[in-house]
Amino acid sequence: MKRFILTITAVLFCLGIYAQEKPQKQETPSRQEEIFNKLHNERIAFFTSEIDLTPEEAQLFWPVYNKYLKECHRAHVQSRKSLQALKNKSGEKLSEAEILKRIDAYVASIAAEDEVFVKYAPEFKKVLPMEKVAKLYVAEEKFRIKMIRGFRNKSSDHQDSENSGSVTNKGKH
Repeated sequence: MKRFILTITAVLFCLGIYAQEKPQKQETPSRQEEIFNKLHNERIAFFTSEIDLTPEEAQLFWPVYNKYLKECHRAHVQSRKSLQALKNKSGEKLSEAEILKRIDAYVASIAAEDEVFVKYAPEFKKVLPMEKVAKLYVAEEKFRIKMIRGFRNKSSDHQDSENSGSVTNKGKH
């Protein structure tokens, strides 16, 4: 369960990193949509290969999985908002009751993320054989790891190019 949440978190984190890749340029919605579509296409190709979906299974599976992802995203956004509310802003004085209310909201939002996972397990079992449902959960973890590694590699490549540029500039002075 927690791995699934980590998967969704990693994917959303990767999207955030792509959006921040060029801070001097303001990202347009079309660029964000392009990144989302690229990630979604990578997910489709990866899952289809890992789960070994037949065309008939894919036709039944992807609409259910897309609804699942949307609900996961909504629940995750809500939990991030609840977490932000827990952070005590400088100068903000909260009563015990308000703090308790924010804690309860955060805990409920985390539970809502788990509920999405639990809600869709039977749905996946309806559209896929049990062996492929098991492969789905393994594929989600593999995809999460793949995205994290890709981010790390991209980040280290970006840092290497910045460092080499600064070394070159230092050498010229």
